[in-house]
Amino acid sequence: MDWMAIADADGSGELNIQEFSEFFAKIEGLLITQEEINKIFEDFDGSGNNSLSCEEFARAIYMYLMADNEPYDTD
Repeated sequence: MDWMAIADADGSGELNIQEFSEFFAKIEGLLITQEEINKIFEDFDGSGNNSLSCEEFARAIYMYLMADNEPYDTD
């Protein structure tokens, strides 16, 4: 599944926080707060440019969705 293509609504090749949030909203049965989404985005925006590259997005998705799916530590 090409999750980046699903999430990248404007086709820019990077995700802003709105696209990232909308991606999580599309996942049925996923319980995640906006605070958790914001923290994940911040944690994986390695370049600090307020967008996630394909690589940053892949790491974020793997860490949250493919790992234990524990509540994300927002502290």
